[in-house]
Amino acid sequence: MLLLLPSVTGEVEIEANGEQEIVFVDAGGVVVFSSKGLGNTTSVLWDFGRDINGPDTRYSNLTDVNHTVHASGRYNVTFTAFYEEENVVKKLVLIVNYEEEYQET
Repeated sequence: MLLLLPSVTGEVEIEANGEQEIVFVDAGGVVVFSSKGLGNTTSVLWDFGRDINGPDTRYSNLTDVNHTVHASGRYNVTFTAFYEEENVVKKLVLIVNYEEEYQET
């Protein structure tokens, strides 16, 4: 008899504002990053690719984190769940749009 157990890598999921692969938000908007299916992880690390909400905000070791984003551009977000036997890495892309309203004088 062969017993197959679910893979650890198949259980971990991440999302930003409910989206799992790519999320678009306007500058000044709040982004809710969340993770689930972590099981017996020893720790986690979000890497937002650059400071996402001011100085020293590139990294977070919280399973769920909220950020208000102001700098427009692309953020390549990496989430790592650390386990005793292996690590699980998940990625998503955040696109922050900036539009300036034209004011007639």
